[in-house]
Amino acid sequence: MRSLLPRDDAFFTLFERSAATMVAAGEALYTLFRDGPITAERFQPLDDIEHQGDDITHEVVARLSRTFITPLDREDIHRLIHVFDDVIDAAEDAGEIAVLCRVGTAPQVACEMCQVLVEICREVAELTPHLRKGHEHREHVVRHTNWRTKGTGSGRRRSSRCSTAVSNRLRSSSGKRSTS
Repeated sequence: MRSLLPRDDAFFTLFERSAATMVAAGEALYTLFRDGPITAERFQPLDDIEHQGDDITHEVVARLSRTFITPLDREDIHRLIHVFDDVIDAAEDAGEIAVLCRVGTAPQVACEMCQVLVEICREVAELTPHLRKGHEHREHVVRHTNWRTKGTGSGRRRSSRCSTAVSNRLRSSSGKRSTS
C-alpha cells in the first residue's frame, strides 16, 4: 500500500542533516580537546552546532505531528532523531564541562576517545542514506553491526581502542605501565 502513496523524502533529508551535524559535533569536540587550550571561545563552535542539531530535531518532531503517513514507523522516526540529538548533546556537554571546570588541556585518553567518537559518527552518517531504501537498508546495517554478535569488525576494534586507552590511563595514573 505504501508504494502507491506519494513519497515524502523530507524525513530522510532531515536524518541525513542530523547525522552530518552529529559528525560535526564529534569533530568539534575532538578539535577542542586535541588542539587545546580549552576555552569558552574555542568551545563556541560546538555550542553552535548543538543548536543546529536541536533545530533539526524540532523540525522532525513538528513534521511528524503534521504528517499522516510517514515513510518509517513514527516511533522509529522519533527514536532515531533523538538518538542523533543525544549524541550531539553529549558532545556539547563534554566540551562545556571541560570549559566550566577549567580543564585547560584534555588528557590524551579523552582525545583518543573523541577520535573514536568521530569515527563512529562518520560510520553512522554513511549508513543513514540507506534508510531511504526501505527494507533494502538492512544489509548495510547488518554488515556494519556484525561486530556485536560475532566479535569482529570496525565497531569491536573501536570499542577495544577505547577500553585500551582507558586501561592505559588507569595504569599510568597508578604507576603501572601497559605494554600493549
